[in-house]
Amino acid sequence: MAATIRRLRIISLGFFVLIASAVQAATWVVNADGSGDVATIQNALDIAASGDVIQLGAGVFDDYLPDPHWPGSQVYLWVTTDDLTIAGAGRDLSIIGRQDNEHHEPSVDVVLVEAGLSLEIRDLTLQLDDSTDSLLMKLNSSSLVAANCAFRGAENGVFVYGGSGILIDGCEFEGIEDHALNLSLDGHGTVENCRFSDVGLGILVWGDDVRVADSEFVGDPSDPCSVGANVGEMSSAAFRRCTFRNHGAAGLHLEAGTIDLNDCHIGHGGALGLNIFNALLRGRGNVITGTSAAILVHRAFETHEFERNHIIAGSGWAVETGWFYGQGGQLDLAHNWWGTDDPQQIADSIYDLNDDPDLLLEVVFAPFLDEPTANETRSLSDIKALFR
Repeated sequence: MAATIRRLRIISLGFFVLIASAVQAATWVVNADGSGDVATIQNALDIAASGDVIQLGAGVFDDYLPDPHWPGSQVYLWVTTDDLTIAGAGRDLSIIGRQDNEHHEPSVDVVLVEAGLSLEIRDLTLQLDDSTDSLLMKLNSSSLVAANCAFRGAENGVFVYGGSGILIDGCEFEGIEDHALNLSLDGHGTVENCRFSDVGLGILVWGDDVRVADSEFVGDPSDPCSVGANVGEMSSAAFRRCTFRNHGAAGLHLEAGTIDLNDCHIGHGGALGLNIFNALLRGRGNVITGTSAAILVHRAFETHEFERNHIIAGSGWAVETGWFYGQGGQLDLAHNWWGTDDPQQIADSIYDLNDDPDLLLEVVFAPFLDEPTANETRSLSDIKALFR
């Protein structure tokens, strides 16, 4: 009987703790005209407790304050409380940032998140219509969930340094001069269902375990520096069902690390599909093209699991070996489709040591597939139509 009473007391205590937690959580309404529970978003951030929601109405929110870390600079929002949610009335309805296309001094950032915190934003837009040394969001060793948001304008988009637990879902990055999304992580990050257009660099991966899926990267072929994604040293990244097209430099720049590519369309209409320096490359079901080269490789890398892809020469090479350092070697690209079943035509589409002994690197393509192979997202007729 006593044990039963103790169990009931424990259950009751847990019940009241849950009720207390629910009571403590609050929703703070902020409207662009200053009405609502508080006048500005920053006012709400200053009084909000962990677990609270800041609900924005429709309109443009353009109140800013001095940056606490950089004298002479400005910031719109300074987040210092853990586990907060900032929710808008809808993407392009609730807009935080300047909208006047003018050159501003001093520099201004939109959202600054202090170290060790978690933040969720959804259904809103962060936007700066000038590129004066500006940044849309910066997080230090923090986690972020961003859902159905837009990031527009500015010199740089979202920078995450040392964070983990990053989820970017259903977001749009547009009109950003330099890095749209910089993920220098200590842990897992996921980007899915996103679109990157008119940006200098879509995603920079510099860290562990980043997964990118069902996303579109649209470059500017007139910009010789535009890149869809860049994977740096000591990194691990996977791209699945993504499209990279019309980039003036490369769809994917693989500096180093381990990269998995599956069912992606890379480089169509752009200068290079893959620009590879030193990487462990794996994957299948990709369509890789390029006007100057589908693949430009600068040193030997492992490709023992890179097969059943479409490596198609445009006006340039299917594979070109470029500037090289090391002692030479072989690049194994067997078991792929090259747009033809004629081995001489395949050999003629490859530029390696057989064309210039100083290049040191030989591309091995045999045995090769003698017909296209459908991948997960495209039929054979769809693939053939890409090259008509």
